[in-house]
Amino acid sequence: MPLHVVKLEELKDLDGGRVTEAFAQAVRRAVADCEDRPGETKARTVTLQLEMEPLQDEVGHCASIVAAFQIKDNLPTRKSKKYSFGIRRDSRGSQLVFSDEDPSNVDQMMFGDIQDAAGTTSRKVVDEKLSAVKEATDQ
Repeated sequence: MPLHVVKLEELKDLDGGRVTEAFAQAVRRAVADCEDRPGETKARTVTLQLEMEPLQDEVGHCASIVAAFQIKDNLPTRKSKKYSFGIRRDSRGSQLVFSDEDPSNVDQMMFGDIQDAAGTTSRKVVDEKLSAVKEATDQ
């Protein structure tokens, strides 16, 4: 069994190439993120780090080294657009709620949302952008 000097080009022979494959996977993730989000200009980084711990012999000399590789990829955080959430309180406590009809405005009223005491549905659509309220009543 020949010994290999630790160099980047020799890592392919260490443990069946697991370190080089882990590094290649991290690079592929970074490239895929660049393709997926070309408008995100923050840098993607892939780091190969070698951590070494000396092992001493009985007289205190370094007899050998235990080492581990860390492969880290750092991609910019993925953020969604901002949504409007409301708070509803019930017997279970406070809950975060959203409107599936208009996730940008939790208070957006839709047709059929309001009923008066007589059971007549007063349909209102509130359009904040136009600052208008349209109203229709069921017959």
